Amino acid sequence: MRFLTCIIIGLVCFTGCVPEEDVDKTSQNTTIDSTQTPANTEGNTITVFLSGNTLSQLKPCGCAAEQLGGFSRRQVIFDKADAKTRLLVDTGNFLIHKTLQDMVKLNTIISSLITLGYDVVNFDENDLSAVSNGYSIKEMPFKVIGPAKELKSVFRRNISTAAVTVASVSSQTIEDGSLDRGGLEKLFSNDTVSAADLTVVNILIIDDFNESIANFLAGSAVVDVAVCQYPTDYPSIIKTDHKKPLFVSVGKLGKYVGKLDLILSDKKGLELSYSKVAVDKKLRPSEQLDEIYEVYRQMVQAEELLGKVIRTPLPDGHKYAGSDKCKDCHEYEHKMWSKMPHGHAYQTLVESGDAYDPECIECHVVGLKYESGFENENSPKGLRNVGCEVCHGPRAKHIKNAMDNTENQKKSEPIAAFKCISCHTPEHSPGFQADEAGYRKKNLHNKEQKAK
Repeated sequence: MRFLTCIIIGLVCFTGCVPEEDVDKTSQNTTIDSTQTPANTEGNTITVFLSGNTLSQLKPCGCAAEQLGGFSRRQVIFDKADAKTRLLVDTGNFLIHKTLQDMVKLNTIISSLITLGYDVVNFDENDLSAVSNGYSIKEMPFKVIGPAKELKSVFRRNISTAAVTVASVSSQTIEDGSLDRGGLEKLFSNDTVSAADLTVVNILIIDDFNESIANFLAGSAVVDVAVCQYPTDYPSIIKTDHKKPLFVSVGKLGKYVGKLDLILSDKKGLELSYSKVAVDKKLRPSEQLDEIYEVYRQMVQAEELLGKVIRTPLPDGHKYAGSDKCKDCHEYEHKMWSKMPHGHAYQTLVESGDAYDPECIECHVVGLKYESGFENENSPKGLRNVGCEVCHGPRAKHIKNAMDNTENQKKSEPIAAFKCISCHTPEHSPGFQADEAGYRKKNLHNKEQKAK
């Protein structure tokens, strides 16, 4: 199966070293609960890196400098911790949908987790359903756990002087009473710990958080850290009235990695610290992971996903004409627009290698999801770029009536199918909402503005 191509690439060992200066220390904003974290502690430290809620986001699109994320930049973060005393955990929730493109992405996600050397990955029901077509859970090089009956729910490893257990349960089993506190304690029971004289550290992955779940877990006293899978903007400590367990979230879209430090000392026992580490462009990317992403691009092209986009008719019989058709009557505006970033948005995708990706193309051309709009590289050049009709609406009727000099010219002007925020989302354009007026000013190209 074509989806398995990346798995082979992912199994190649990563051996690159990363200099100290490649970590952006200013981006490692700390969100620490002062009641849970010591100011200064002597002892061994085990670092557990937490990620999850990928939601089909392989890397930032690159359209704005402030964007965070990307599997290839995680490696430098992980390498700052000793491989012997670190644990890499992903809580799952890989895909936002199950389109053909999402399934191609799934291959890239699994390959990336393998290449990064993840130790344990939690599969929820949706993840398990998605990977069941083309993958063997038993052949995964990392430990797969999850609340589904088909999966084991516990991962155990002795690291340094600690016996670390990572378990997974569904919040539903707590709320419907099928998992009681005795069952939870049994889940974490480990008969080999006392003989080895190790500090027990129990981490629970759960798909939700509310007060009843918090009370249930606090009442058992067996869980040290509860990792809540639901997506928050970034990894953070969830405030509760309970000192134990420490409730944390892992963020979403791979923009941050959660860094959980398990600090072990003879005097104070186990102490916990949790912080978020930004996955930003200052971190050196892994060449091997970039190669996996390049295979993803090739697969998108090979699957001809651009040609499989569903296109709907425009209302009232409207059609797109193309920006070049506007030039005769709006020469000045067309000339000014051509000098702006919107005027060569399509070329940026050609240069980046994303010109066959429908998720990228949609915001760089005219009317991808509508009949008479852009279809592929063979479409009229006037439909490339963020053209006139993206903002002003389809204009074929307007042009015909203008040429005929009819009274229906004004009546043929539709409302634009696209709004700025359709593409300038918080993920693709982080600064837009805070300065929409500034963005609009940069794109003014009419004569009245020039006169001012």
